[in-house]
Amino acid sequence: MIDLVEQYGVYVVGMTGNIDLTTDEGISNARREVDQRNRESRNISRRMSAGNRRAALAGRHHGGANRPFGWRKDRVTVNKREARHILREVPRLLGGVRPRSVAIEWNERGIPTINGGQWRMMTIVQIFTNPRLCGWRTYLGEVLREADGDPVRGQWEPILTEEQHLALVAALRPPTTVEAPRRGRGHATKRLLSPFVRCGACN
Repeated sequence: MIDLVEQYGVYVVGMTGNIDLTTDEGISNARREVDQRNRESRNISRRMSAGNRRAALAGRHHGGANRPFGWRKDRVTVNKREARHILREVPRLLGGVRPRSVAIEWNERGIPTINGGQWRMMTIVQIFTNPRLCGWRTYLGEVLREADGDPVRGQWEPILTEEQHLALVAALRPPTTVEAPRRGRGHATKRLLSPFVRCGACN
């Protein structure tokens, strides 16, 4: 916003009258307020993250817009009809049937998804490799561990055994080569001066 004011002469003031980006003092006040709000936002985010992790370590399920496939709306009780679909496909997937084939068959049979959309290969992979199926609690994509190294158990009914889950993960998500992390910015600069200069005709 400060750049807009300085470059284009846009007139910007705060609704409370405390910020006036047309003066040096107003710009300084704006920067201080933004810095303060950023600190508050980081503190709130840190507290929420800590609370979510404590809840996860206790095995409680997380909320969200959609329930996980295989469970009822309470996210604790197994949906027997969906659980039967999952259990029927486990030996087939372990036997070499591709997730894409399962997705096609489920669409043809009219098995509803959580959102009412179409089944896709990646959705099938995500469902059948989800540690939740065997009762393990995850946080930020990783299985949480107790102090003794055992996985944290969730407070819901499992559908598969731990052995079945590990076998599905090995079958559907084989290990891949890990690439070295990229250094520098997240995108390549196509034009050398694009971050620093602007065209006088088109800005």
